[in-house]
Amino acid sequence: MIERTTEKEIIRLYRNGEKAKDILSKTGIKSVSTIYTVLRRNNIPIRPAKDVKRVAISLDKDTVKIIERENPANLSDWICRKIKESY
Repeated sequence: MIERTTEKEIIRLYRNGEKAKDILSKTGIKSVSTIYTVLRRNNIPIRPAKDVKRVAISLDKDTVKIIERENPANLSDWICRKIKESY
């Protein structure tokens, strides 16, 4: 459970334009998803990602195993880099 003072700091930093990864280092939070959970719980509008399109994909078991083994901090960024590297 996150302390209320930490939640307030997350909200303040986000409203001041900080990126989620920078909020991690400034608050000691371990996961970007925790930051977004705090923002949603407090009805803070999430800034849209720049030049990004959301898509839903299905992954086979072997692919899931690779992702679990690699354990990327940002799955979307990791997948984008892997696709570009192999293109």
